[in-house]
Amino acid sequence: MKRLLLLLVFTRLITQHGLSQLIYKDSPPLTIIGQTNVIISGLRITNASDCGITIKGSKNIRIENCWIGSCAGEAVLIEGCSEVTVTSNRFEHVRSGVYALNSRQIVVTFNHCRNVQGPMPRGQFTQFDKVTGAGNVIKLQFLSEHFGKEQPRGRHQPL
Repeated sequence: MKRLLLLLVFTRLITQHGLSQLIYKDSPPLTIIGQTNVIISGLRITNASDCGITIKGSKNIRIENCWIGSCAGEAVLIEGCSEVTVTSNRFEHVRSGVYALNSRQIVVTFNHCRNVQGPMPRGQFTQFDKVTGAGNVIKLQFLSEHFGKEQPRGRHQPL
């Protein structure tokens, strides 16, 4: 009963945040190094060779309402950053959803991740590694696995 209630709450949150009605703009993989005050929104990103979005040494970055999938690496890789928010996104067929390393004030909320690929030590929806200090948040995430119903690697269809 609790799982059903959580799913209903999350479905309402997705609808409220507009994820079910987004039209994404195709984009190549993004790398952000040493930047401040960047918003990434409404993009469809794939990368057969590495991560969807890589952020290093940056501050005050927001990733929202994006579809990131069919990536050999993480959907979002955050390293040596502060004040990064990853919210209201869809991740499909990625090594991990969000991986944050040596960072602080990282907020990961309202995301949906489908079919995390791994392999170990990856394969998590969200992982914080040496993320320190106050203001770090992981909440209201939705993970789904669809065994036996998958498209071949490299093809993607949003939920």
